[in-house]
Amino acid sequence: MDRKSALAAIAEFEGKIGPSASAAATQLKPMLTDGLRALGLPVEVQTNMVFVRLPADKAGGMADHFRTRGVLVLPAPRMRLVTHLDVDAAGIERALAGFESYFRD
Repeated sequence: MDRKSALAAIAEFEGKIGPSASAAATQLKPMLTDGLRALGLPVEVQTNMVFVRLPADKAGGMADHFRTRGVLVLPAPRMRLVTHLDVDAAGIERALAGFESYFRD
């Protein structure tokens, strides 16, 4: 898909979901990044994606820890977290609570 077609597809999608859904996802990104940084985790941001670097010794039990809290994760040394129209503030809070309990325990 060329750039012009991609931009047209994005505009069409925005028209269907409304600008408020896209804006809400963008507004949640600082909530996520600030919460991760408060735990001392290195974070980098690209569009609506947040990449967090995990300490090598911490990835082992992470999936089980989050699963018990209703959050599915695929732990990796560099995890990708995404804010989008299906993620609300409560979802971000639930994910951050999982990170906090995992890294503070």
